Amino acid sequence: MKKIKTIVGVILFMAAWTAFVWLGFVQGYLLQSINSRNTPQGFVEASKGILETEYVGNLALALVENWVVSETYFHTNDNHALLNEQSAFPVASISKWVTALGVLHLVQEGKLDLDRPVEAYLTRWHLPESEFDNAGVTVRRLLSHSAGFDDDLGYGGFTADETMQTLEESLDLAADRGDYGSGRAQVGYPPGDQFRYSGASYALLQLLIEEVSGQSFTEYMQATVFDPLGMTHSSVQVGDSTRIRLVDIYRTD
Repeated sequence: MKKIKTIVGVILFMAAWTAFVWLGFVQGYLLQSINSRNTPQGFVEASKGILETEYVGNLALALVENWVVSETYFHTNDNHALLNEQSAFPVASISKWVTALGVLHLVQEGKLDLDRPVEAYLTRWHLPESEFDNAGVTVRRLLSHSAGFDDDLGYGGFTADETMQTLEESLDLAADRGDYGSGRAQVGYPPGDQFRYSGASYALLQLLIEEVSGQSFTEYMQATVFDPLGMTHSSVQVGDSTRIRLVDIYRTD
């Protein structure tokens, strides 16, 4: 009996220690700061040192203090590349923040209701039938990844020589989906029940912007978001206007 208690005690200790270490790294209290000076400028200087010795690729770093960019740093391994404030980087899911801003402009103008079923606005594509109430899929829930979608997207994107899908085709089944999840814009959980990351939610919001505004997503975002903010070298679509400043992208291998 004593031996069993000892074994159980060791197992409990190992489980507790594993949980402590895991939380320590997730929460950050076991991580060592790279910024020994504990100042914003110290962080930038420390980051430069790490990037110059360990990072391969192109990177732009901006230090923002009191809503103002106070310092910038550009890193490249290509001696022939010119990186500066006009260089265009793919920003992946950061684009969701920008899309959300475009959606909220329509809400502010009274053209969208955050809590109305999204189906009320759609004509070009419709949610497939599900065992749950599709009327629970609202703009608010799409914005917050809580609409019940089970796509788990994660879009891989397309290369310059590949043909992009239409929005409707991508919503039906994304050709650039990952190796997990359905890759479809469909309700697989009760809307509003839980947070579940969903790239398809934002693809549907992109379609919603086009339906409600009567403009293409590119035109609407340029006129409503980028131009008013003076973002003259930003676009949601790579084309002739941005291609010459688009930085090279490196694979992990």
